[in-house]
Amino acid sequence: MSGARAALRISRRGAWRAKGRSSLVVAMIGLPVLAITAMLTLLVTFDISPQEGLTARLGSADALIQTNTWSNEEGVEQDYSGTYITSLASGEPGKEPVPARPWTAEEIAGLLPAGSEVVPWTSSAEYYQSGRWMGDASVNELDLREPITRGMFVVGEGRLPGATDEVVVSPDFAAHGVTVGSALTLLGNTRTYRVVGTVTAPQAVREGLVVGLPGGRLALRGPATEWLVDTPRPVTWDDVKRFNARGSVVVSRALVMNPSPEALESGAAPEPRAGLQVLLIGMSVMMIVLEVVLLAGPAFAVGIRRRRRELALIAAQGASEAQLRRVVLADGLVLGGLAAVLGVLGGLGLAWATLAMGLGTALTPSSGPFEVPWVLVAAVAALGLVSALLAAVVPARQAARADVVAVLAGRRGVVAARKGWPLAGVVMTVLGLALTIGGTRQGAFLVTGSRESPGVWATTYLGVIGGSLLAMLGLVAMTPMLVGAVARVTACLPLPFKLAGRDAARNRGRTAPAVAAVLAATAGLVAVSIISASEAEREARQYSPSWTRGSLVVQGLSGTGAEMPLVRAAVAQALPGVPTALVYRHSIEAGRSRNVAVVEPPGACAGQGGDPGLCDRPTGDVMIGGADVLRYLVGRDDPASAAALADGKAVLLAALARDGKATLSITDSDAVGRTSARQVRVPAVTVNPERRPPADALLPLSLAATLKLGARPAELVVDPAVHQVTSEEEARIARQVAAVTSLAYITLEQGPRRDWIPFLVLIGAAVILVLGGTFAATGLAAADARPDVATLGAVGAPPRLRRLVTAGQAWFVAATGVTLGALVGLVPGIATTWQMNVFPGYDVWLSRSSISRLPVPVVVIPWPSIVALVVLLPAVAALVAGLLSRTRIPLARRME
Repeated sequence: MSGARAALRISRRGAWRAKGRSSLVVAMIGLPVLAITAMLTLLVTFDISPQEGLTARLGSADALIQTNTWSNEEGVEQDYSGTYITSLASGEPGKEPVPARPWTAEEIAGLLPAGSEVVPWTSSAEYYQSGRWMGDASVNELDLREPITRGMFVVGEGRLPGATDEVVVSPDFAAHGVTVGSALTLLGNTRTYRVVGTVTAPQAVREGLVVGLPGGRLALRGPATEWLVDTPRPVTWDDVKRFNARGSVVVSRALVMNPSPEALESGAAPEPRAGLQVLLIGMSVMMIVLEVVLLAGPAFAVGIRRRRRELALIAAQGASEAQLRRVVLADGLVLGGLAAVLGVLGGLGLAWATLAMGLGTALTPSSGPFEVPWVLVAAVAALGLVSALLAAVVPARQAARADVVAVLAGRRGVVAARKGWPLAGVVMTVLGLALTIGGTRQGAFLVTGSRESPGVWATTYLGVIGGSLLAMLGLVAMTPMLVGAVARVTACLPLPFKLAGRDAARNRGRTAPAVAAVLAATAGLVAVSIISASEAEREARQYSPSWTRGSLVVQGLSGTGAEMPLVRAAVAQALPGVPTALVYRHSIEAGRSRNVAVVEPPGACAGQGGDPGLCDRPTGDVMIGGADVLRYLVGRDDPASAAALADGKAVLLAALARDGKATLSITDSDAVGRTSARQVRVPAVTVNPERRPPADALLPLSLAATLKLGARPAELVVDPAVHQVTSEEEARIARQVAAVTSLAYITLEQGPRRDWIPFLVLIGAAVILVLGGTFAATGLAAADARPDVATLGAVGAPPRLRRLVTAGQAWFVAATGVTLGALVGLVPGIATTWQMNVFPGYDVWLSRSSISRLPVPVVVIPWPSIVALVVLLPAVAALVAGLLSRTRIPLARRME
């Protein structure tokens, strides 16, 4: 029998006999493999290629023409798939030009080959109502009976619409009482539609679909019209360029499936910022590999400690050091291979379950067919196997160098840490911190404006993330030295903790990897906590509420205000005796928009250190109303401002008036984007509100009529200072309003909201890593400390003391790791937060003159959660380890 085969058989037998230890190792290696496999599979599945999404976009059509997004006069440049578009007027991808006027079917057909069939497809986002439930839906006006639409939607129960008052909806509507045969009401739409079937969209994760016939007036809120065309010949790149010159975008089936060389050389291309995502994924994979090696290493060492007598017997029979190393490395091969296979299978199953259960709704609006990136998955499996082998290298060397006589005699040896590692760790840590801070400074003083800016962004984040990783590796190398330093502090603690510290210092080879793993996990958690808390604070500061927090607002949707008397009566019936404020808005005819704002007087901000170039600009919202709205905005009764409002003067809630006058900017826009602006001076007074108002000015109805703004009743507001609306009252108001009109929408201003789910998932993952590393090190310490436990029992130590010793060992590892990790995580957390605050979005391009006007970064360190992490996690680890420890005194075999 060959040596390798014998080693594998010994390893397989040992893994089967120690099922608990084997399960621990498999879990430590398999969980990261599972997570990465699921992530990659979901990313590839969610990433729909142009070829995969062709049927869902075109059905059986030869091309899809998008006409009403871009100006006809400007022209556009697109790539072969119609995904990346550049406006020739601006030259910048993503910059939206002036909206185009609507096209007609005759104009579309005039640019296509003779005999082409043109089918319109109009869509928009609308709100629907069922009882008190209000939700949003993707509303489509498309005749699904046309053969050209085959494949775009899949009809389930029922039938296709046959009249303009019939629709089909997605199956999720049934959860809100909208089923086949029931009625559907869209907010702001006076028509009621009958549901005749259910429909789903291929590759769509998010549901909420409504499809009806053209002419049914389903899509009203900013509808977008596209055209499905069936041509006698394929649509070529020359055809596409002809539409591009008119400002339209074309998705051609022939070009997507077989792009021509001219189409591939198009100037419109994706921005090179996707490399940043690759960089982040790469760094995450490296961190996971580091965690696997650090956590699985102690787990392998546990097995070596428990099998040291077996290995010593093999050595006593003539096995060489190489053969002993081969036996231990076979453990890594067997357990790593099993973990890789189970991790891959589990990751694929998790990805499939995520799609099957619809859990991808919060991640992406669309999903392609379930697709497995086999090359990447194989690489991940190999990565897990290599990580297991790397984790087994150090235990293999220790086992090969063990003193056979000492092991058979029951004595233990102490493996000393290499003296050169701490110095190398110091160098790596200092260099990593320098890179981190350097990357932040590069981002803070970045001067952009060229197309190479994305590369500079990648370099900046490479400095921040790569520097943090290098500093982490340096701390891993310094961990044995840090363990010794912390162990000396435990000399003043009670006996169990003193014994735990001494044991950790004597056996740094097994303690240091677990402490380093806990340190790395905690540092990542603290860094993300700082980033998350700072981002939440920055969003809260920048949040501009439409209404005072706690206000219940009923918004009319008709555009004329005719429904507001019914709304006010319904609210009065639901909340008897509670006063409400009726807010008016300027009216405008369909296809046009108007903006009214107060202009800040010149020099108003220059005297406060601001940039004079930022003055003389429109500011906040302007409302129209009477004394009830004034009291809501000011937060109290103010007779002086009420009298001024009654005299026809504007009431300003900010210092925007000069010499008793205020300047209003009135801007009108037509359907094709042409604008006209005028400024008028009106009499005004200023009042100091009790709270932050949701508007800068209030105009009386008489002044609005003088300015020809066409005021109409638009919103009804319940002031939270007068009455706090409860959830039961909100539901009652919704029912009362829905009973009288469908042209109203109810909202409760609750301020900025934060999504805690990703942060809680991260906390859970970090806690698992911390406790896993702690328990692995504790199990290793328990295997090493059997003679000490026997000695304690021999001298009369009660079981409680032996439990406390085990708890102290767990506490030492966890406390040392989380404390050092919390300190280490401050640097990348603050550095990354600084970077994100200075440049909160990738699409912000700054000039040199604008650097001086950058906002002061908001850095929030969540000290309560960090302190709780440092205090509670070691306590939990010690408690669990103490409760699960064995108090039976082991029989020690000793030879002198």
